[in-house]
Amino acid sequence: MFTGLGFQVGSLHSQISQQERLSSLTRFRCGRIRILICTDVAARGLDIPHVDLVVNHNVPRSPKTYVHRVGRSARAGRFGGAITFVTQYDITLLQEVEKLVGKKLDKLNVSDKKVTQYVTQVLVTKREAEIKLDQQNFGERKEINKRKAMLLEGLDPDEVEEKLREQREKRKAKNQHRQEALQKSYEKQMKKTETLAKKKKKC
Repeated sequence: MFTGLGFQVGSLHSQISQQERLSSLTRFRCGRIRILICTDVAARGLDIPHVDLVVNHNVPRSPKTYVHRVGRSARAGRFGGAITFVTQYDITLLQEVEKLVGKKLDKLNVSDKKVTQYVTQVLVTKREAEIKLDQQNFGERKEINKRKAMLLEGLDPDEVEEKLREQREKRKAKNQHRQEALQKSYEKQMKKTETLAKKKKKC
């Protein structure tokens, strides 16, 4: 999904191998990728220099985990910051964090229009990624089964591959149509957002 939004990213979590973790860390340290998506496996014990910003997609259940997370930035006297997404259900957790760090965290004011715009774009891209992944996995499994069935029927292997190629082209065209529909939906939502913003401004 992040790739669809134009970002080069790496990941760090317990479901990947040690080799993949080291590869992601190396790419991030060398500046080949600017964004590293992590679980709390990266919250402590790892030397990750030059982190300018930590974004928490939720408030950790443990205040100490919050400290370890944001501690990835602003190391060795460098500039760094942290942003945490907070819902109405996280207020108690946020207060526990503030109690531990001994200060009230600043609220970041954002434009409602910009938030709506970005959320819409993310939702559309997320759906595109889901469709692509679903079609890819489903299509591959289906193609393997079809190839086996046609070969067992005695069809020529070249003829089988040609039939499968035609089916792949049809599937590709269908996916393109779905993506175009999603793009139209996104543009429609953006126009609606702009109209609401103008009405709000007049009021």
